[in-house]
Amino acid sequence: MKKISLFSILLGAVLCAPLRVKADSISLTQTFGDLEITNTYTYAFGLSSVEAVALSLDAATLSLTHQGNSNNSGEVWLATSAGGFSIGTLSSSTAGGNFVTDSWVLSAAILSEMTGQNPWTLTVHLHDNTTGTDKITIKQSVLNVDYAAKPPTSGVPEPATALLLATGTMGMGLLRRQNK
Repeated sequence: MKKISLFSILLGAVLCAPLRVKADSISLTQTFGDLEITNTYTYAFGLSSVEAVALSLDAATLSLTHQGNSNNSGEVWLATSAGGFSIGTLSSSTAGGNFVTDSWVLSAAILSEMTGQNPWTLTVHLHDNTTGTDKITIKQSVLNVDYAAKPPTSGVPEPATALLLATGTMGMGLLRRQNK
């Protein structure tokens, strides 16, 4: 009888092992055409599609394609989050020249800020740090998000759960029968 009880315990331990959480990623794109902005501009990525399937955000990268940021003349454009966390500084790009793409890995503080909102959102503030009227043209922004996926849910018990319940019940029945 001890062998059957030990077997039930071992089988239960194997079947109740934690599920591995699947990692996944998604890419969200906002296309602005050739939007010319002056001094400040705010846009947001809604992450409700990610929030529906994710346990947590593991990492995120934001890319911004732009032209017209002439760092040489002291004009520096910055990207910050809604909470004021620095996302990054836009690199130099001449007006009328080729578009430049900058990419930044978002900090843990920004990821926390994103998931602290309902729905999950990344709000990006673009602004320059100079006086006067400065212009920049933005073409596109891409947000790549890596997340831990929620395990699938099911209204029907999994076979492993049913097997565990059955072996436990059998083990308890055998123990009770032995004690009589």
